[in-house]
Amino acid sequence: MGKKRAAPKAGSSGAAVAKKTKSANNSELKKRLEDNGIFQSKKNGILKDFLYPVSEVDFFSKIYEKTHKLFVRPKLASNASSLFNKERFEAISKTEQLSAFRDFTLLKNENGELRPFEIETSEKTLKEFAAYANLMKIVNDQLYILDFNQPQRFCDDLWRVIADLEETFQTLVGAKARIQPAKSKALPPVFNSTDSFIQQLNGKCSVKIWKASDIDLAPEETIEEFKEDEMRKADEIVELAPGDMLYIPRGAVFSTALENENESSSYLHLTMNSQNTVAQWLNVNFPTFLDKVAFQAKWLREAVSTKIRTNSAKKEYLKHLLEKLAESVNDENVPEEDPMRKDFFAHRLPPYKEPKTFGKMKSFDLNCSVRLSTKKHIYIFEDDRADENADEDVDESDFEDEKEENGAEMSEIERIAANLPKEKEIEEDNKSDLEPENEEEAEIFLLHSWQNDRKMHMISESEPKCLRFPLAYKESLMKLMNAKDDEFILLSDLELPASEAVQFAVSLWAEGLLIPQAND
Repeated sequence: MGKKRAAPKAGSSGAAVAKKTKSANNSELKKRLEDNGIFQSKKNGILKDFLYPVSEVDFFSKIYEKTHKLFVRPKLASNASSLFNKERFEAISKTEQLSAFRDFTLLKNENGELRPFEIETSEKTLKEFAAYANLMKIVNDQLYILDFNQPQRFCDDLWRVIADLEETFQTLVGAKARIQPAKSKALPPVFNSTDSFIQQLNGKCSVKIWKASDIDLAPEETIEEFKEDEMRKADEIVELAPGDMLYIPRGAVFSTALENENESSSYLHLTMNSQNTVAQWLNVNFPTFLDKVAFQAKWLREAVSTKIRTNSAKKEYLKHLLEKLAESVNDENVPEEDPMRKDFFAHRLPPYKEPKTFGKMKSFDLNCSVRLSTKKHIYIFEDDRADENADEDVDESDFEDEKEENGAEMSEIERIAANLPKEKEIEEDNKSDLEPENEEEAEIFLLHSWQNDRKMHMISESEPKCLRFPLAYKESLMKLMNAKDDEFILLSDLELPASEAVQFAVSLWAEGLLIPQAND
């Protein structure tokens, strides 16, 4: 007799069918998020197509950080309209668990003031609130404007475009897609604290621009509230049709409105150079540079001039010091570790649709050849930050004792000079006290963004992905970095001990940074 089959569990067939149907539906929805081919990457990046019809030379010499510019390009209307629309928003809403404020906001202009939609905070309510049908009902019935944050996390073409722009401008690029329903009121004007591109997607948009030559702000400051009825007449009104793009430099004030109140409008707002000013760069890097120069330059250990008793004298004295510092810049005292660059690598998008790793680990032996999978997403440096080691090297109680004895605070340069070796010691050792006595203690750091999480781009703080190697590995790393892009190097030629060479290569491979090639 044959064995009896076990009866299927009640409802199992129906559950399987439902699961299969849901999977098929999700697959169809995700197709809406695939790359539509706009601004196709060329060998040198997408910038030429992105800035069309303006040339790259004209953009950087006449427009960038100088003045606003309208890019009229009706030929891009079809592709631009699919970068973000209601169909894509529906696909994202139904395949992802969205969260208010992190992923989207609903905004309205009430009596000239910005008012966000009030949301109940229970978990069940939040989930129901974020449903596509509910959000679009609020947009269409109550005339709220929908801002969707960082759509490049889900839309493939935006991932490709923004990753390329980040590489080109070497700064983080954020994005916001705005859907404004027909008959809705324009939001109040805003201060543009970044360099911005507004790419019109659907419908038509009217942009009022106030040039802000009379607004003088520090790099990190902004202005959040404007009331248009209390402002002067806009300096210019620009009309955007689908495919058109508007560049607005930092410092301008602008507002967007429907061109035709009976038609909806949507656009993509790209922002860059936030927290990326010269002042901020100097603020985080100059202390390390000054610390290094102080070990080399005797004049920094001289007493401060007795003649700087007026602001005019201080001005001339400061100019003199800065000129001498400029003459002191060399390869030895330029900081290798740049906190702003570390932040960029920690938060930038990963390369577009690249595999996590290449080849198989068993491919590695001393006879194989290797090359880096990327150089653009790798940052190599030695730890030479002055401020990060300050707490370890300095006992504040010593300074308190000296203050009591001297009756005055020590200047920063005096503090540095107090810990300097004598001139003869510098000549004998030919190195600073910042370097460890035992070279094996020194390390070299490799930061990379190859495996950054696309879904977290611009919505969360992230630690950079970092590999640490003995300083002796620096020559091997630089040999890989300096090779031609398609050049493979024999692993045994990296001049590392045989017992360490394979382990070194595998550690890079595991991060997706190394491509092996077996030699016959």
